[in-house]
Amino acid sequence: MKDCKVWTRWGDNSNYESFNTPYDAGITLGNILNPDGKYSKDMPELHYVPKGVETEGFISMNYISLFWGNDDAQPVNEADLNEIEKLDFEQGIKEGLN
Repeated sequence: MKDCKVWTRWGDNSNYESFNTPYDAGITLGNILNPDGKYSKDMPELHYVPKGVETEGFISMNYISLFWGNDDAQPVNEADLNEIEKLDFEQGIKEGLN
């Protein structure tokens, strides 16, 4: 999205982090799910929620914030990722798992 960043927060105990693309955010999540990078895992099951996503270890109130926002991490109109952007995010996860 033009003039916006993809903002994430990996559960309740982290700070907001910005990315230029959903793909970049996905790579980081893949690295978080496979921190040593020594093995590949199957794509984790994802459940998209408003302005976020749930996956293993990040559910309910501990979900992953994932949205388009301004420089102050405030959601903009159309903050949720569209279907193409979700696919980019998921491709990044796969890359980060390897």
